[in-house]
This record gives sequence, structure tokens and C-alpha cells, in this order.
Amino acid sequence: LRAHEEQAVVRLHAPDAPRWLLRTAVAITRATRVHPDLARGASVRGEIDLLLVVGALAELEDLDLHDRDART
Repeated sequence: LRAHEEQAVVRLHAPDAPRWLLRTAVAITRATRVHPDLARGASVRGEIDLLLVVGALAELEDLDLHDRDART
């Protein structure tokens, strides 16, 4: 899958994720697939899980992920 195709798949599972975070999660995960120190990179499921974990942590910290510049 291409990056934009992966973003579309991930969007189905994390529809409320901000675009910047979605793009970042996909970029990080895709980078694991070509990193020379890793035998196997993360899958699309890893992108989805990354977004869900970040969302849960942000909720615990009362952070607004839609406002990238928000400071607490």
C-alpha cells in the first residue's frame, strides 16, 4: 500500500484522529519497514494501535490533539 492508501485504512479505525497525527503515525510505521536494524517493520495494525494509544494518553493528560500548539 502507498502512504495515502494506508492513511485511508487507518482513518476508518481512528476517524477522530487529527490529520497531522495520522500522517505522522503512518510515516513512523512505514519507516520501521525499511530500517536496517529491524528484521520486520510494523504493519497497518501498528499504525492504528499507535493512534489509539496516543489518543488514550492524550485523554489521560487532558491534551487536545487537534491543537498541535496547545500547552498545558
